[in-house]
Amino acid sequence: MDQAIRYAQCVRSNGVPMSDPQLDSAGNVQPGRPQDKDSLDAAAIARAQQQCRQYEPVAPPGLAELKLELSREFSRCMRAHGVEHFPDPENDAHVEVPLEVRDDPEYAQAEPVCDEHVRQYTPSPR
Repeated sequence: MDQAIRYAQCVRSNGVPMSDPQLDSAGNVQPGRPQDKDSLDAAAIARAQQQCRQYEPVAPPGLAELKLELSREFSRCMRAHGVEHFPDPENDAHVEVPLEVRDDPEYAQAEPVCDEHVRQYTPSPR
């Protein structure tokens, strides 16, 4: 948890408002998220992430694969809800969403639907 807090503090000190991480009901650390991300410059977020990489929390085994699957599901959901050019994630689960995709009229409606979908999504066992 301390590492996640340091990361959020670093991101904020680099100009990106980010919430502190929280513990969920199972005791898992839920990382902080950028606030007002629709109004933030993607380049500013990328710079802050790069500056703070040394504080990024280390994921337990298996979490990276789960994060990638959830990220892929979010991308599929966004496309299914009308954001045709929403990109797939990189292998580290990061999705670089171009400004023209964020400007898609369907984006604002699809994002909360897909956020909720991914929260309830259970990947099939492999």
